[in-house]
Amino acid sequence: MESLDPKSIIRDIKISIVEGKYKCISSYKIPNDPHEWEPCPNCELRPLVWEFDNGRSTACGCGESQYNHHSIWSESIMSQLTKI
Repeated sequence: MESLDPKSIIRDIKISIVEGKYKCISSYKIPNDPHEWEPCPNCELRPLVWEFDNGRSTACGCGESQYNHHSIWSESIMSQLTKI
């Protein structure tokens, strides 16, 4: 069973990054609260997060390459308000 100790989770994520298990560019970082993220059911990696001006994106080890990978996106409410 996996330990939910935040330091252990961060250590495991860093090891997986060095081993090249993640399919994403270097803009994706370890989230501030990695213990609150569930591991991916396919690759069993906790997602990395890319936060930008108008949203957020995740990446794990699923996909073909660092440019073609599974991702969950959320968009800022402000990006919708400015389209009006």
